[in-house]
Amino acid sequence: MATPFQYDVFLSHSSKDKAVVRTLAERLRQDGLKVWFDEWVLKPGDPIQKMIDDGLETSRVLVLCMSANAFGSDWAQLEAGTFRFRDPLNRERRFIPLRLDDAPIKGSLGQFLYLDWRPADREQEHAKLLAACRGETELSSTNRPYAPIQPQLNPAVPTKLVHVEHSGSGDIVMGNKTVGRPRVNFTPGPQHISPETARKLYELVKDIVERLTISGGNVQKAFQRVWGDFNAHFSLTTYKELPREKTDEGIAYLRQWRASKNSRLRNADPEKFRTAQLKGIWPRSKSLGFTDADLYAFASKKLKLPDSITSLNELGNQQLARLNRFLIYEERKLKQRRSKDAPNEIKSDADDTMPNPPPSRPIGEVWSGLRGLLQQAYSTQTIKGIVGQAGLATAKIEYLGTYKTPYLNAVDGLVRTMGDDTREQFVLGCIREILVFERTKAENLSRIGIQFDDQVLQNLRRVLANFGHDIEVFHE
Repeated sequence: MATPFQYDVFLSHSSKDKAVVRTLAERLRQDGLKVWFDEWVLKPGDPIQKMIDDGLETSRVLVLCMSANAFGSDWAQLEAGTFRFRDPLNRERRFIPLRLDDAPIKGSLGQFLYLDWRPADREQEHAKLLAACRGETELSSTNRPYAPIQPQLNPAVPTKLVHVEHSGSGDIVMGNKTVGRPRVNFTPGPQHISPETARKLYELVKDIVERLTISGGNVQKAFQRVWGDFNAHFSLTTYKELPREKTDEGIAYLRQWRASKNSRLRNADPEKFRTAQLKGIWPRSKSLGFTDADLYAFASKKLKLPDSITSLNELGNQQLARLNRFLIYEERKLKQRRSKDAPNEIKSDADDTMPNPPPSRPIGEVWSGLRGLLQQAYSTQTIKGIVGQAGLATAKIEYLGTYKTPYLNAVDGLVRTMGDDTREQFVLGCIREILVFERTKAENLSRIGIQFDDQVLQNLRRVLANFGHDIEVFHE
């Protein structure tokens, strides 16, 4: 089933190039195309990052306006939006680099032919741009003006073969081309994950594939993509080779990926999204020892409902998702209490020199550490998206500039006015959004062969540990 697109073209650009891009947007609109241009779509109070993500998701063509301004401070954010359009498996979308000035082409964009939108060439290039946006050009790389150029391979560098797996058999692919389907015979040993863990990994992969193909797509290719990324990340030829000591890491890796695709499932199939939330809520409530009445009372309190509920059917999908996150947090606290109450093991002399882990502090207090992480790691625009998605009433922030410190100072002011439950919910949302953002970034970079730097996740792990919390709890 083809993806329903609301827009023909999404114009990705630096705000400093607004004048020339506005003229381009107006011209494309006059040509009869539906154009996503921020000035026409975003309204005061809108969650900016969510609106941009929704626009990218519902656009068929991405026009990336390349310039010295774009390759400056905005570049990381602009590039992150291009990856779904550059995915060679996604034949429904198109990626068109548009050169606005003489700035050298950045990094991986050098492999793509671009359209020249410098003043002297605009008129003759307009027809090509319009035909490409309308889908009138052929999909073959020989006559697409925006097709990737095959790079010259360096004979001194060995070609990397990537193994991808689906239902127990694998493909060897070079770039995007399958060059063999060997039979994989592998018998796990005691040093590898157990069959139960292998089944759990497979179920997580199935969940991810369901989200990736919910609006259409090749299921087998989606399986290959997920297993390929998983095996490449852990340097495996089959997921059953995963060492036993990396069980939690492997599960967390897939859970984070699944979480990053929850919005796609929620938008495309609300019933499946609802079912997925309920599948998490009921087992967690039982592990906490909740009766049905206890669960309904817990939900009413945490979600601040005006009236007590007598059934989860009274909750909307977003409320179920929030309830699920609260239960995850309560599970973690229970596990921590049990570990403290467990009999102490015999210590060695070396144990006396080990520092004790810090006591667990309320999750709402973690904001003081998250603020520093956000300021160090992200642009103002990304920070606005994260705190907005986490539930902050960003419309109350009077500062409209682009500097991070005054914006975060304004966020601090709102956080200080929150009650404990509201602050806890907000901080949990921020942690979730950071994990989703970083997982999506890692996934996109791996698809084009760029190694992911997980420094932000390492810093997040340290921030949480300083307050007595474990990052693995939040991957669900």
